Amino acid sequence: MMESFKEFKYRFTYPNVSFIYETVFDRAEEEYLEDYFDPEDGAFRLRISKPQKDTLLHDFLRVRLKLDYEYFEDKVGYSEIIDEYEKILNTYHVPFLPSKEFEGSVNDDGLLKECEDTKFNYIQNLKQLLIPIFEQIVQESFTILFGDRMFLLKFNEIVASITKKMRKYDYPEIMKRDGVVKRATYIPRWLKDAIFHRDKGKCQVCGRDLSGLMFLGEEIHYDHVIPLNLGGNNDPTNFQLLCKEHNLSKSGTQIITSERYQTYW
Repeated sequence: MMESFKEFKYRFTYPNVSFIYETVFDRAEEEYLEDYFDPEDGAFRLRISKPQKDTLLHDFLRVRLKLDYEYFEDKVGYSEIIDEYEKILNTYHVPFLPSKEFEGSVNDDGLLKECEDTKFNYIQNLKQLLIPIFEQIVQESFTILFGDRMFLLKFNEIVASITKKMRKYDYPEIMKRDGVVKRATYIPRWLKDAIFHRDKGKCQVCGRDLSGLMFLGEEIHYDHVIPLNLGGNNDPTNFQLLCKEHNLSKSGTQIITSERYQTYW
């Protein structure tokens, strides 16, 4: 069981999550978020057709993090970039050679150019060290956002705007009909366990206990938050736990979830 535990830092994750949240809720059209999902991309088609541990949200977080730091590098000088990247590496306890051992003298113009070139090369070295760290920030960000049903609903509404335009003629292997993805043939155990754990074994609409600890005979339904008939998909981010009554009441034509969360005290 210990393999499911990972050491997370979160220091640079919460600002990233806040920016992602703002982007998805407030700037989806401005940021052209639909362009992040391409039906011609085999990875996208795989993710919407069959649950993958590496989800659509993971892909989105990777692209956004890369673009955000490219934007950061364009707006600040070398010294600010070095300071930021060294802070990240220190936070994640990644050893690196201090920048002072790379910097040249700035006593005259010729050496100033040499110094700037050295800083550039040093930044490239830091960025290589940051590759696995940025991936960890993606995993940390996913862990936070996967617990926010309203975010996942909004995120999947963006994805649905793409799948609704997909035609069965173009993608017969994954489309039931125009705009409707085929239902996954099965939900893997790892996903059932993750959804059950995240939703604490309760119906996400009425709060009914589905764990079997309090009541026997409760039927667990792993529900598509956005129904397939409305452009939903089979990505793990589009599942939630519902009781039989609330899942069947959707009839594949309604979006039902809630913002109710159990507090610690």
